[in-house]
Amino acid sequence: MKMNDIIFERFAAISTKQWKQKIQYELQGLDYQKTLVKSSADGIPQLPFYSESELKYRSIADFPKKINTCIYITVNNEATANTKAVNAINSGFTNICFTIFNAELDMDILLQNISVSTFIIPHFLNIDSYKKIQANYPQVTVLSDPIGKITQTGNWYRNFNHDFEQLDLILNHSPSSLTINQSLFHDAGATPVQQLAYSLTQLKQYDHQISLKKCNTITYFVAVGTDFFIEIAKLKALRILTNSYFESQNITLNCLLFQQKSQRTIQLFDSDINHEISSIECQIGQCAGVDFITAYPENYLYFKEDIPIINAQNKLLIQNIKNSSIPINDAIYIEKLTQQLIDKTLVLFESIEQGGGFTNQLRKGIIQKKIKEKESAEQKAFNQQFTVTTPTTKKTPIHYPFLKTKGHSPFWKPIIKKRLTAPQEKPIWDKLYSNG
Repeated sequence: MKMNDIIFERFAAISTKQWKQKIQYELQGLDYQKTLVKSSADGIPQLPFYSESELKYRSIADFPKKINTCIYITVNNEATANTKAVNAINSGFTNICFTIFNAELDMDILLQNISVSTFIIPHFLNIDSYKKIQANYPQVTVLSDPIGKITQTGNWYRNFNHDFEQLDLILNHSPSSLTINQSLFHDAGATPVQQLAYSLTQLKQYDHQISLKKCNTITYFVAVGTDFFIEIAKLKALRILTNSYFESQNITLNCLLFQQKSQRTIQLFDSDINHEISSIECQIGQCAGVDFITAYPENYLYFKEDIPIINAQNKLLIQNIKNSSIPINDAIYIEKLTQQLIDKTLVLFESIEQGGGFTNQLRKGIIQKKIKEKESAEQKAFNQQFTVTTPTTKKTPIHYPFLKTKGHSPFWKPIIKKRLTAPQEKPIWDKLYSNG
């Protein structure tokens, strides 16, 4: 007989009612709901305790055998980017992700001495380039997301029909290329339920336009906030919802979660807070069992003085992943939150589908409006609770860290990433750096 069996035979089980009575007694007259029950942005209550009787079912998510570390490198020069990649591999990174802007790059130079699994995010949609890369470099996966392009920039690569025709051809040669960018919604201020529903409607639209049966993998780019248990449940819900959709359509696909550094919580002037938040994000990814966790990308470097700090954080990321814990798959707390997220997501998903689907609602500005409502509420609450401290030393800036208004008008209104501290940081930045 196991020790747990002996314990539970000798001591009577405590009912939910008894737990609540004990808590009420300890509160000494304070309101239970107001004091101990926290509500998420989606209206999901987070209780002080849970019992298995509250669960409608048990959901088991498929987790990867290990979590990989990946570093983003923007390619402006093939040789320089290659050197950065080789150094990253030597320091312990298991994967590389290149962002490229030119279809005429010399891939031999870029990929020299790189044998690890590598991803390429192109800022173009060119079937000939894709075919050439996939044929000559088997370790490389070129990623494609036309819906993500119109969502983030407001423009298609060319137009709706052309982009999906090109994607259809690409998947014939590269069945692992399809991606969905959930991190954009997170960084724009969408709630977890919105992030899940918008991603799921994109999945369905891709299936409708090009048929997911020609794919073997779907990769989600995801980002997380600091609401620890909700964010773990969000990533778990994403796997469950995706696999449920696959089952409903009789599709067999791998589902990969590619966790990016959240931009929403990055601060300009406090590297210590950034470090703490990054550690929380990494822990969430580990507990949720993502497939890849990425290092700080270069475009998050706002000051030259930040470079050694971020390099140290990236080394710590590698060490943390090597010592990563087992993903959470059976905790009642996470289970309950996951089920609540799934239930609310399916309601929103059906509403979007009845409204014509994701891109139709994006074209009409409905998606943007709904995100803006939630983002504004979060920003207001943040401003009431947090004040940015003016730095005591003036650093050397690398690039301008705030949104710039572009000269050309997008085809559709894009979804814009917004940092929570930016409104308070802008006047401080202008005061420090307006004179160059």
